[in-house]
Amino acid sequence: MTYRFNIILMAVGAVIITFYTNGSKKGFRYSQTYIEDLFEEYEPLIKQYFEKLSS
Repeated sequence: MTYRFNIILMAVGAVIITFYTNGSKKGFRYSQTYIEDLFEEYEPLIKQYFEKLSS
């Protein structure tokens, strides 16, 4: 889970940086939702990536 989450954080780095700069609860909620949506969209690709790494 940690590895997958790190890849997603890299993918949405701009949003995360904006959240840290902003520091507001609204910014955090937006970032969290964005990450969750992105995770669902890219989960199959991320799984494939780690399957290839472990083989």
